[in-house]
This record gives sequence, C-alpha cells and structure tokens, in this order.
Amino acid sequence: MLSATNKVDLIASDEKKKEITLYLVAEVGEWDKKNILFDLQEKINAYAEYIDSGEIWISYPKLKEYKPIILVKSVDSIPEDAIVFLKRAKEILLNDNIEVIIDTLPLLDEKIK
Repeated sequence: MLSATNKVDLIASDEKKKEITLYLVAEVGEWDKKNILFDLQEKINAYAEYIDSGEIWISYPKLKEYKPIILVKSVDSIPEDAIVFLKRAKEILLNDNIEVIIDTLPLLDEKIK
C-alpha cells in the first residue's frame, strides 16, 4: 500500500515490550510501479510526521510512553535502491527515537512448495 501515502497501513502495540508499531506494507508487485521510490519517501515522511507531531499520542494516549517503530513489510524482495533509501531513513529517524525495521515475507506459494 505504498501508493496510499496519506494513511498508516496498520498499527499494533505490544504491552510487554512497550512498543507501538506502525506497519508500512508493500504489496505484491508494488516495487515495479513507476515512481515507487517517491511514494516510499512520502509514506515514510507521513509516518514520521504522525509520530513527531504527537498526533499518534492523541490517537493513542494510553501508549504515550511506548517506543514507536516503523516496520516495513514487503511480500516481494525490496529493490536495492529502496534498501539504500530505507537504511538512510533508518539512520535519520533513529535521531528522533523512531526505530525502522525492514522485513520481507516469503510468498505463501513458496512456503507450500
């Protein structure tokens, strides 16, 4: 859902770890779309702004002490240029105490084989 740059795909919290995770989900075939790096940058910026502005804590006031995490989940392999961008974003956002985790998921079809 990289092209839906103005919305958070999914939010989950972990009470034991005191973490709130914002999932950024790349669906099948999305990395092949035109201007996808621009969409990725816009989406990461929107997530960071949601956290930095405090809007997330207005939406989830009981989780204000939780550590924010942006979890990039992709069904497909992430292209090298996107990995480079995400690693740079990870460095920058760490300065704002926002952790970025990058994770790819094997396709269900591959698990069945």
